[in-house]
Parts: sequence; C-alpha cells; structure tokens
Amino acid sequence: MAKVKNRNKDSISVNQEITKRKQLMFSVIVLCLLGLSAYYFATYEPPQMASSFYENRQSVESYRQSRALDSAKVKAERNIFLQD
Repeated sequence: MAKVKNRNKDSISVNQEITKRKQLMFSVIVLCLLGLSAYYFATYEPPQMASSFYENRQSVESYRQSRALDSAKVKAERNIFLQD
C-alpha cells in the first residue's frame, strides 16, 4: 500500500511539473507576441500616399477641360469630322 501511495505522489508531482512547464511556456509565448506587436505598433510608419496624391492632382480648370474633352458629345463630334 505504501508503494502505491508513493507512486501516486510521484505521478502527481510529475504532472504538476509538466503543467507548470506548460504554463511557463504559454506565458513566455504570449509575452513574446505582445512584445513584438507593441514594437511593431510603435515603429510602424505608413507609406506616404497622401502627399503624392496632393502633389499630382489637377487644378479645377484643367479638370473641367479634361472632362469636357472626354465627354460623349465631344467624342461623337470628333468621330463625325474624322469620317469625312
């Protein structure tokens, strides 16, 4: 009977060590992921798309002219003159 109790205590202590080790590994992994995400969040710089958009945009007058040239009426008139 004493041997059975001793084996049970040994198996319980081994199981406790395994669970402690698993908990430690889980906590280390979670802390590493949190650290990496915090580093990425702190050092992230988005691409400068807005500045290039505002530099390349057209003025109102040139936009209206390009829209007028691209209208269906103007294209139809050009096609009529090209057919002659």
